[in-house]
Amino acid sequence: MSDIQLFESLRLHRETLCSSFLESATEIWRRIKLEFTVELPLLRKRWKQLLFGLIMQYVHGIFTGLAHRMHTPLEEPLHDVGFEITPELGPDKHWVSETIFGVMFFSFIAWTFTPFVTKRKRFYTAVLWPRLLMVLVTCQALRIITFTVTQVPGPSFHCRKGEVTAIRPWPKHWYQLLIVDVGRAMSKSCGDLIFSSHTTFMLTGVLAYNEYGSNAITKGLAWLGGVVLSVLIIASRKHYTVDVVVAWYTVPLVFFMMFRRWTTRRPMNEFLGNSDISQFDIVDGSEFDLDEAFEQKNGDIESKPITK
Repeated sequence: MSDIQLFESLRLHRETLCSSFLESATEIWRRIKLEFTVELPLLRKRWKQLLFGLIMQYVHGIFTGLAHRMHTPLEEPLHDVGFEITPELGPDKHWVSETIFGVMFFSFIAWTFTPFVTKRKRFYTAVLWPRLLMVLVTCQALRIITFTVTQVPGPSFHCRKGEVTAIRPWPKHWYQLLIVDVGRAMSKSCGDLIFSSHTTFMLTGVLAYNEYGSNAITKGLAWLGGVVLSVLIIASRKHYTVDVVVAWYTVPLVFFMMFRRWTTRRPMNEFLGNSDISQFDIVDGSEFDLDEAFEQKNGDIESKPITK
């Protein structure tokens, strides 16, 4: 093959790749716009739930700061069977559990927006997030009650007697209690133990994917990751075993109480007109194709005779 032929072949290959990339990008953008058209009316009906859920995260932060100020440290943590079973990772390996939690957390967030780019879907993002936040709000309210009425000495290394971070002084003015130190709350908090916040977030995500996800292997990996994370939380001495155990039965009970009682029917005729398309009525947990539904809807309209 001559140099000219080789150059021409490379040019054609490059043009083919560029054309394929542009077609894929155009298709993804079309799906995003189509999904946005469907999701927006659902979001308008649920924005108050979203706002309430986000405000509750701030309220939860206020109470975790209050728990830290009420915290009474001990030189050694309370006796715990889980501490005897699991090897102590040490303060220099706290990043292990945080890394696993971060990977699971951000992977889950990305998955909740897959209806905007995938051809087939099993849920609406605008419906899923208010539900998730209501589960979190309920669990966090229960959590606030438990760690506020009884202060347990923190088992973590930075919460033990003699450590500067174990005690947080009371502010001079009451309004300073409303200031949430996000960095401290994420890495150096003490006192907000029963029950584990990391386990609460993790289980909410795993249960949601188990309910609405479609890949059985991913579901298995999610549950395995949840078990590993729970063990690492105990091994890192971030929580007592009871904190993790209570979360493991409280979160599923709250989750299934809400998700089984809430309606799973999505009336779509409010923005598509009167339609007999069953895919638009039952989409929670059952897969359907948005393009096919729109084509069927348009076909029904075109088949109707025009009357004056």
